[in-house]
Amino acid sequence: MTSNTQRVWTVIKPHLPLIRFKKGGNVRTTGAQVNESVVSSRTSGPPIGLTPRGSGIEEELMPKRYERKPITPLEMEIIERGGPEIL
Repeated sequence: MTSNTQRVWTVIKPHLPLIRFKKGGNVRTTGAQVNESVVSSRTSGPPIGLTPRGSGIEEELMPKRYERKPITPLEMEIIERGGPEIL
């Protein structure tokens, strides 16, 4: 039985992966190049945390499929208890 498994391993040949990634991979960059790109990307946009956030769309204009469903009385009881009953 060991000869069969050994024979199978010899038949399988190494291959190249079919997926090719655009960035990274085997390309090595120096630490200085990486640091420069990080600094330049940080200064190109507005500072993080100072960008105003909003809902983006008024609640009345939202489609019905995105409307929040009301909480049932059973769900309210479970929330008030702190979770489901433990038997």
